[in-house]
Amino acid sequence: MTCTMAEKHDHAHGPDCGHESVVHQDHVDYLHDGHAHHEHDGHYDECTTCSCANCSDTCATCSCGANCECPTCEHQA
Repeated sequence: MTCTMAEKHDHAHGPDCGHESVVHQDHVDYLHDGHAHHEHDGHYDECTTCSCANCSDTCATCSCGANCECPTCEHQA
C-alpha cells in the first residue's frame, strides 16, 4: 500500500474520537470530511482511492462489491 500522508490532525484517532471507523486490510481507517485516514509511523496516511471504473470512493468504503477490480478495496479476497 502506498504511503500518502494526510493533513495534520489535532487529535489522535481512536475508539472514542467521535469519527466512524472501518477495518481495512491490516489497519483501521477513520472516516471524516470525505477522507479515510489511518495511523502509520507517527503520522496519518490517506486511504487509497478506489481505482475501478464505477467508483470514486476510498478503498476502505468501496461499495462496488464483486465487480470491483481494485486490489486494495476492503471486499477483495
